[in-house]
Amino acid sequence: MRQSRLAIVLTTLVLLAVPAFAEELSIKPAVGLDYKIYIGGLEALSATATIGADAAHYDIEIKAVTAGAIGKILPWIVHIGSKGNVAGDILQPVEHAQVNNFQGKDRSVTLNYDGQGGFLDRKVLPDAQEDQRDPVPPDMTRNTLDIVSGVLAGLRAVDRTGSCTSRVPVFDGRRRFDLVYSDDGHETLDANAVAIFSGDALKCTVKVEPVAGFWRKNQKKFFSRKVNGEDQVVPIEVFIARVGAAKVEVPVRIESTSPFGPLVLNLQGVHDPN
Repeated sequence: MRQSRLAIVLTTLVLLAVPAFAEELSIKPAVGLDYKIYIGGLEALSATATIGADAAHYDIEIKAVTAGAIGKILPWIVHIGSKGNVAGDILQPVEHAQVNNFQGKDRSVTLNYDGQGGFLDRKVLPDAQEDQRDPVPPDMTRNTLDIVSGVLAGLRAVDRTGSCTSRVPVFDGRRRFDLVYSDDGHETLDANAVAIFSGDALKCTVKVEPVAGFWRKNQKKFFSRKVNGEDQVVPIEVFIARVGAAKVEVPVRIESTSPFGPLVLNLQGVHDPN
């Protein structure tokens, strides 16, 4: 269960009523990004993200693997990809796939969208019953985005308006939740041995508000903590700035908490397309 928060932070890296079949076009990557995630001061994951987009399409790929001592204790490999169409301010995912192996156990999600707010096909392994969770009713998954498209929607809102403030409904194949973005000012970040970005960054607070499909045991506790005796949703602080020759809005730093201590993601490399 601990991997759920990591998956959401990871994908925080990085979208109509007409059919949404993406054209078979080669979308040139706008930027490639390298990240490292630290938990409790220890190196936990290495990740790469490739963002490709043009005026009408997007194609994002994220790969990650646990690293350092944590990688030896808790081996985890993740490969996530999303493709979709863009219509003005609206993102319309076409397909989303996630494959991961945690301690030798495979888990996967494949979502193919019908362009009408629903799905042509959904495949999830293991299924909800085997995974000890209740399935999300179909009416609660309509007009939602996959997790990668949901993160991209937040980044596009920043690019379009200069503000984080938005609410994005997400269905990741298992869980239905909202990503709630809000402004938290600007900060000047300094580069150091584990982070390459320096300069002004917009600070966004992101909260995951659970709706349905979580584990029956501790249904929503993973995304909350006790404050003065009451459950409160744990915030994720995301620092966003433009990088690369294309000046793409991306997370350059992410901070949150975890059961094992502070969780920090730092940008460590930027690769412009050839």
